[in-house]
Formats: sequence, structure tokens, C-alpha cells
Amino acid sequence: MKQNLNLIKQTSILAALTGSVLNLTEGKKSSKKASKLKPKATSHVKENYKKKLMAYSLHDLIYNFPEIAHFKEAKNFTYQLSNQANLDVFGMKSEEEIIGKTVFDLKREVMKNGWSDTFADEIHASDLFVVENRKPVEQLDYKTFLNKSGYVVVHSMLKLPVFNKYRKVEGILTLSFNSTGIESAMRIKELYLDFYENKVKANFWFMRHIGFQEGIDFNFSPREMDCLLALLKYRINKKVSHFLAISLKTLDNHFSKIKEKTECRYNAQSLVEILAAKIHRI
Repeated sequence: MKQNLNLIKQTSILAALTGSVLNLTEGKKSSKKASKLKPKATSHVKENYKKKLMAYSLHDLIYNFPEIAHFKEAKNFTYQLSNQANLDVFGMKSEEEIIGKTVFDLKREVMKNGWSDTFADEIHASDLFVVENRKPVEQLDYKTFLNKSGYVVVHSMLKLPVFNKYRKVEGILTLSFNSTGIESAMRIKELYLDFYENKVKANFWFMRHIGFQEGIDFNFSPREMDCLLALLKYRINKKVSHFLAISLKTLDNHFSKIKEKTECRYNAQSLVEILAAKIHRI
């Protein structure tokens, strides 16, 4: 239910924004800063004023959007505007670092290990669709990648065409939401395997992701973490063993090993309670 509510909330926000963005070029949205401009009576100046009004609206939307937002021009698909949330994904400090770059530049220079082999192609295909069809990518499109800190990020994107006064597509506005928090812990753990070469390393980064310091300190194995996560979900050993396709004896052996590693400071149940607090927070 929580996941559905979050998704509905995100979809509602994106739907509300869609209408205003598509009307940007008609000058229907303005900012407080833009409203201070005083156009003169000539049609030429009025057009310039309208352009400034629209630019302020697009700038304001991107720079004040609470999560990732950026704008690419429609000819070469280079970044022209970006807020700090988008820059943080690439470990960049200033907007100048991304201006003029394409997704292929970012893949080659910054996200070689963070994006899958097809990620840049998929993003470019979405941008191309928006420009050629003159309409948004209407579905929330979930993408997964590693940020520059090495953590898995799952986000949903909406891409919108931005028109000029001649109703020609000038560029693509992308709005993204970090959807990592609505994924289950088991799913996040699986996603780390897509980016790290072995299960042990993937398991370590997953434990860092959820802030499970006890698991890191006592060097819990990937399978031991599977047992704890399954116990957190199902609570009953019989259901846990069935889910993991192992015998109750094997499950008990894993829990005994966990207790041994912690020098009897923790048992499986106490660790599950710690996990519950960590996972609830992310």
C-alpha cells in the first residue's frame, strides 16, 4: 500500500507539471523575477519579453524542482540546464561541467561503471521519441544506475517536449524521482549484483546502502543476509526456509553462524529488529 501511495503521489505531481510545461512557450507561466520586467509597446520587444518570461519559467522549474531536473536542446541533445540534484548524480559541482555534453559523453567520461551498456542508448531513444513525436514519454520509466558514491539508485523519469513560439520542439525537459525507497530491500540487494563483479562485494555495498554497520563489522555473508532479510519479511522460520528453498536445519545453521560471528551479542531476531529500523529509514 505504501508503495502504491508513493507512486500515485509521484504520478500526480508529474501530471500536474505536464500541463504547465507544455504551455511554457505560450507565456502562461511566469516567476516573480520575470514579472518585474516591463516590456515596451513594440511587437519586437513584446516577443523578446515573452521569450524572457518563458526562459524564467523553465529556469525556475528546473532549479526549484525538488529532485532531478534538466533540459537538453533538440538538435544535438546536449544539456543546457541542470539543477544540483542532477549534478550530484555525476559528482559535479557546477552546471558548467555538464553544459554542452550528451548522455554519450557522460557515459564515456563519468558513468563508465555506473551505467549499463545500453543505458545511454535508452535515454537517447527516449529523447528522440519526444522530439520526433512532439509528445511526452507518458509512462514512468524506471532506470537503475550507480551514482558516483557507488550506491544503487532507482529512479522514474518523465520526459516532456518544450516548444518555441512556432510550435517547434526546442528541447526536452526531464523530471526524475528517486524511487529507490519504494523498492524492497531484497530487490535492492539483487540490483547490486548487476553492478558489482561478485556476491561478496555486492553484499558489502548493499549493507552500506542500508546503513547496516553490524553486518559490515561481523562480515555477514550474502547468504546470511538473505536469511535475515527473509526472516524480516516472513517472521516464521518455516516460511523463511520455504522462500529460500533450504531446509530448516540449514537455516538454523546460518542463524547459528551469525550468532557465533557476533560472539553471542546478537541473535537472528535482534538483528532483524535492527534491520527493520534501517530499512524503514531509507
